[in-house]
Amino acid sequence: MSPQKSSNEDTTIQVRRQTSQSTEPGKDFLTGLPGELTGDILDRLDTQSVSRFGQVSRACSDQARSRWFREFRKKYIPAPAELNWSEESPQRARGVGAGAHVPNQAWRKMCNARQEIERRWEKAANDDDDDDLPKIFCLKQVAGRVHCVQFDDHKIIAGSADGKILIWNMHNLGRTLKSGTIAYMSTDPRVIYGNQTEQSLRANFLRGSILCLQYDAEIMITGSSNRIVTVWSIKDDYRPICHLRAHTDHVSDVCLGRQHIVTCSKDGMVYVWDRGDIMASKSPIYSTVLRKLEGHGTSIHSMRLCGDRLAGISNDEAVVWDLSTGTCKRWIDSLPSHFCSVELSEGGKSILVGTTALTIIEYDIATGKILPPCIRWGEVISSLHLDSVNNRLICSGGKSIFRYCGRADDNPVVSTYNKLKTGKILTVRCDYRRIVFTSTDGYHPIVVYDFGHEVPDAELLEAPPTANDPKAPLTSNPRPASSVMAMRPRR
Repeated sequence: MSPQKSSNEDTTIQVRRQTSQSTEPGKDFLTGLPGELTGDILDRLDTQSVSRFGQVSRACSDQARSRWFREFRKKYIPAPAELNWSEESPQRARGVGAGAHVPNQAWRKMCNARQEIERRWEKAANDDDDDDLPKIFCLKQVAGRVHCVQFDDHKIIAGSADGKILIWNMHNLGRTLKSGTIAYMSTDPRVIYGNQTEQSLRANFLRGSILCLQYDAEIMITGSSNRIVTVWSIKDDYRPICHLRAHTDHVSDVCLGRQHIVTCSKDGMVYVWDRGDIMASKSPIYSTVLRKLEGHGTSIHSMRLCGDRLAGISNDEAVVWDLSTGTCKRWIDSLPSHFCSVELSEGGKSILVGTTALTIIEYDIATGKILPPCIRWGEVISSLHLDSVNNRLICSGGKSIFRYCGRADDNPVVSTYNKLKTGKILTVRCDYRRIVFTSTDGYHPIVVYDFGHEVPDAELLEAPPTANDPKAPLTSNPRPASSVMAMRPRR
């Protein structure tokens, strides 16, 4: 036997021995591969194969978890560049369904939960035969009309016409009285008396309806029909901090940023307030306006804040300002129709307006030109809410709610959600799993469409609670009756 042949046989035997050892049960044959190559192999496998691979060893489990994380991040977690608007408007970044933002989460379970929720969104659209999708919750414990609502994974906050701010525990929606396919809340919300404040503010507060509100993890801002804007401390059990006084008519909308508070009114004025100075001030009445924005000459209906861009509309015009300088970036005439609702696109590059001509029009802020397509509906577009993270535009027209996805070159889809017959819809909000809207129907003043109800592991998608977020059932009146009576203003 030649030496060369012997050498080849030894090499073959060695390769076979390594191969047999690497394919023994319980052996991790990917340990010696580069991490990029292992990740590429796992990305090509189906869900069941990745789950089985993760059961081989601890190292395989870590690699499978990394694969689930990459899939979840690619589909459901926006890139950092897409979250630039959250620096100025933190309330827009809540409810993205990305979990607690900590390492070593149950990424496989989170992926499965999000996939099931997305499947329910698609199945419920235009499907009147499926009574289980979505689950509908009606919040009836409201005496007057509800003008505004905001929510996150842990609570719903609404302002009513009788001057009350109502807070529901989102986790209590499952504990309800069922009536057919609709669930009605069996527990009362927590009530904050917006027309009855602390002793230091009592003499300067007039009775009025809560017309608008916004909140973040620290404070809540409410505007009312008595021309007063109130700042509340969420961290300090919703204690009123001070009143902002400058407007001479009903406060129609408020916007909350990390550095600024913006208010508008039917008096045609838009005021920018310094948030840091307000929090540092000890006075119950604050009237120092940082900047006055001009451009509207009539009553202002609604505003939206996105980064340093602020958009406001009246019946006849829409104006976009640069919040840092106070300059007007774009003025848009509404004729021959009127503007009813407004929303800013991702990054504040375009403005979307709902009109009385039964259309939604998108304008490019830089050029002022109309961007295709023009969305048409059979009713006046009364409210818009853009969920740019999940590529959804939720709109309300008359008594209907519809969802618009994509642009003209992305195969846009318009889907309707008319599972419940209500009155005229006033305002609508949404996140990755819910649609919440208010209506003029006294029997259904606040309605929640929950596409994630009883989805396994859906709680893993929730954002971490803040300091004062509800975790247990809330009581209807947290303060004693004697304390509430003591705070009533003198007549």
